[in-house]
Amino acid sequence: MCVEQLAVAQARTADVQLAHTVERQLAQILSVFGYPGEALARLDQLRARLAPQDSYRRLWIDNDRAAALIQQGQIGPAQEILEQTLASFRTLGDYRGEAAALAMQARAAAEN
Repeated sequence: MCVEQLAVAQARTADVQLAHTVERQLAQILSVFGYPGEALARLDQLRARLAPQDSYRRLWIDNDRAAALIQQGQIGPAQEILEQTLASFRTLGDYRGEAAALAMQARAAAEN
């Protein structure tokens, strides 16, 4: 029910940034409930639709993509993504993003 409500909310909004946020949250929900393949597909589609100047939003999507890859057992590709996102978050001085990337790297290491 919650997933359907998010999809409807996304379809109704004219605010592109809000729509991106809703789509990302929908992918996170799918991943949490055991559908990492569907989450990854949605995140890949969302990433492809982002404007070139949305590099910060792209970092967070990539972090979510790494989470879905870890759930699928694709640790190597996830670690490659996380190395890039960690470096970018550090360059930006974004401690929250850095912490999220490090936490995801720890999760990848634990799964490996």
